[in-house]
Amino acid sequence: MKVISKENLLIFFEAIVALTKSGINLYETLVLIKQTNSKKEIRRLANVLINSMQQGYTISDALATVKNIPAFIIGALKAGEVSGKFDSILETIVNQLKMEVEMTKTIKRVTLYPKFMIATIIAALVVCLKFIFPTFIDMYSGQGAQLPWVTLMLISATNFVNNYYQWVAGIVILSIIAMIRLKKIIYIQKKIEWIKLKIPKVSYLYKIKQNKDLANYMGLLLESGLQLGEAVEIFKDSTSSGMMKYILAQSNMNMAQGKFLSDTLKDSPLIIPYMLEIIKIRENSGGLGQALLDIGKYLESDYEIELRKNISIIEPTLTLIIGLIVAGIAAAIMMPTIGLAITF
Repeated sequence: MKVISKENLLIFFEAIVALTKSGINLYETLVLIKQTNSKKEIRRLANVLINSMQQGYTISDALATVKNIPAFIIGALKAGEVSGKFDSILETIVNQLKMEVEMTKTIKRVTLYPKFMIATIIAALVVCLKFIFPTFIDMYSGQGAQLPWVTLMLISATNFVNNYYQWVAGIVILSIIAMIRLKKIIYIQKKIEWIKLKIPKVSYLYKIKQNKDLANYMGLLLESGLQLGEAVEIFKDSTSSGMMKYILAQSNMNMAQGKFLSDTLKDSPLIIPYMLEIIKIRENSGGLGQALLDIGKYLESDYEIELRKNISIIEPTLTLIIGLIVAGIAAAIMMPTIGLAITF
C-alpha cells in the first residue's frame, strides 16, 4: 500500500478501538471495517492488515509496510503488543492523532486569509503587468510626455514581465523545487532552524511546536513500555527537525555512557526551560511518559494561541502592503495622465 492520510488513519484507529471495546476480536474488526467502511483508503489498509495477520505478522509489522505511517505509531504499537498494553496504547495514539488533525485544521483555517491575500496580490500584479499596463504605456509613449519615476518603474516592470515572463516562470518553479530538495538535507534544515530561532516571534512559536511534538511522541512511546533510549531513537526518526535529530542522536550517545537525557538537552536552544525541568525531575523519580503527555496537552493549547497571535499580526500587514501597492499603481497611472491633461 502506498500512503494513507492522517485523517483516514485516525478514522481507522477509532473504528478499531470502538469495535474491539464492544467485544469483537481484532481480526473480525478488520474484516468488518473492510466490508463496511465507505472510504477506499481505509478499506485498502484493513485489507493489508488482514493479509498480514493471515501470514502470521503483527499489526505493527503490517503498518510498517505502509508509507506515511509515523515511526512513533509503529514503535508504540510494537511495544504495546509485547507488553500486553496494545488496546490502551491504541487509545492514546487516537488521542494524539486527534490533537494533530485538529491542529492541522486550525492552521489551515487561520492561514487561509493570508494565503488568499498573497495569491490575490500575485495574480492581480501578473494580470496588470501582462495585459493592462501595456495599454497605458503605449498611450504615454505616443504623447511623448516626461514621466515621473514611479511610472518609469512601472513601465520597466511591465516590459520585463512581457519580455521575459517564460524565464521568470521557469526560475520561480526551479527555485521552489530546489528549496523543497534542499530542506531535506539535515545541514540545510539546521541552518534554517537557526534563522528561525533568531527571529523573536517566530522563535517562540517554533520552539513550542518542537517541544509539543517531543512531549507527545516521547510520552506515548514511554507509556507503551519502551526504554528511554529506544523512545529517543524512534522519535529521532519521526521528527522533521534537523536540529532535533542532532540533539537526540547526541543524547543517545551520552546515555550509552551513563549520562541523563537532560544533560544533553540543556545545551540545546530548542528545548524550553520547563520541558527540560520536567525531564530532569521525572527521569530520576519515574513517570516521565505520563508527565510528558500532560505537558504535551498544555503545549498544544499554547501553540494554537501563539499561532493565532502571529496570524493576527500578519493580516493587517498584508492589508497595508496591498494598500501601498494599489496606491503606487494608482500614482503611476494618474500622475502622467494629470500631467497630459494640464499640458493639453
